[in-house]
Amino acid sequence: MPYRVVLFGLLAIAVAGFVMVPAVAAQSERPVSLVDSTTPDDATVGEPTPIELTVGNTQSHPTNVTVQAAGATKHTVTVELRPNSERTVTLEPEAPPKRGAFDVAVTLWERDGGVPFVADRLTVDATTLQSGSQLTVRPLTARQAVAAGEPATVGFEIINQGDTETTATFELDDGESTRKRTVTLSGGESTVESAAVTAPQTGETTVSLTRQSGSDGAEATVMATEAPVTASIVAYDPSDDQLILTLKNTREEPAQAFLRLTRDPGVGAATTNVAQQAIDLDPGATERVNVSTTDFEIGRGHWSLSLTNLIVDGEAAAFPNTTTHTIHDTFIETSDNLAPSKDLPQSNPPQQESSGDGFPVYPLLGVMVLIGGFGGGYIIGSRAL
Repeated sequence: MPYRVVLFGLLAIAVAGFVMVPAVAAQSERPVSLVDSTTPDDATVGEPTPIELTVGNTQSHPTNVTVQAAGATKHTVTVELRPNSERTVTLEPEAPPKRGAFDVAVTLWERDGGVPFVADRLTVDATTLQSGSQLTVRPLTARQAVAAGEPATVGFEIINQGDTETTATFELDDGESTRKRTVTLSGGESTVESAAVTAPQTGETTVSLTRQSGSDGAEATVMATEAPVTASIVAYDPSDDQLILTLKNTREEPAQAFLRLTRDPGVGAATTNVAQQAIDLDPGATERVNVSTTDFEIGRGHWSLSLTNLIVDGEAAAFPNTTTHTIHDTFIETSDNLAPSKDLPQSNPPQQESSGDGFPVYPLLGVMVLIGGFGGGYIIGSRAL
C-alpha cells in the first residue's frame, strides 16, 4: 500500500523540491519590468557599489514597486510609478571582500501583492582595494548540523581588503579551548583558520575568531541533529572532477532521504543547484554518491548539502526533518581515482492523486532528480511504492 500524506505530504514535497515551478514569464509580459541598468567599470572590495536601475510600469494605474539589488549585501528601495511611466533609482549593494567579478541579482515586485522575480543578474568587477589596512573576517561554515558526537570542521577567512600590509593577532575559541594566531597579510591577501570540533549531544557549540585589538571577528555554530540519516561531503577527486558524498542510516530500519547539493562560488555570486536525489538506505547501511564538479571552479567557494528524512524506521515521516552540512573547498580532502558509486535505477516520477476530500495526495517514495550542472546531467529516479 502506498505511503500517503495529505497535509504533511505538501510540506515534504515543497522541502524536497518535488513540485517544479514553471519558469517565470518574459519581463515584457509583466506589468513592471527592469528597463535598463548601468554598472560601474570597477568597484572597491567591501564597499557599496552604485548600480543605476530604470524600472517601468506598463499599467494604466500607479503602483509601488520594490527594487532589490543583492551583491555581498542587499539594498532595497520602494518607488512609486505613475501609469505607463519609468523611473531611475540608484542602489548600493556591497562588493565582496575579495577582488574579482561578482554577481548582482536585481529583483522586482509590486509592493501590494506582487510576486518577486529576478529581473536580471549583472556582473561587476571589483579590483580596487580600500585605502590603508582593512581586515575583515567571515565564516566559511556559518552553521552545520551533524550527528551528536561526530566531528565537524569550522573555518574562517581573514581578508585584508586594504592596500597596506597588516599584521594582527586573532584568538580562536572553539568552546573548550582558545589559541592565538598572528597573521601578516599584504594588500588583497587572505588566509584561512580552522577548528575541529565535535557536535554536542544536545544544543549547539559556538566557535569564534576575534581580533585582539579591534572589532573584527565572526562566529559559526555546530549543532547536533537526531536525524536518522546523516550526510557529509568527504572528498574531492580532481582526476575525475567528482565530489564524494556519504550518507548513513543510523537506525536498524529502512530509511529514505532526499538530498540537495548547492554550490556557492563565493560572496556575491549566484548559488547553483547542483544535485537533487532521493536515496533509499537499508538498515545501518552507508551509501556513497558521486557528483560531477566539471562546471565549477574548485578552490574559493563552498558547498551546502541538505538532507530531508522522508522514511524513518520504515514509516513515512509525519514531520520531515531537514539538516544541512556546509563545507568550504579548503577543508575537503583530496583523493585521486576513487571508485565510482553504484548506479541507481531509473524510473518515472510519481503522479499526483486525489484523496477524495479535495486534498492532493502524493506517494512519498518517488521523485525525479537531476544530477549535474546546468546544460547537462542525467535523470535518476527512485521507485514509487
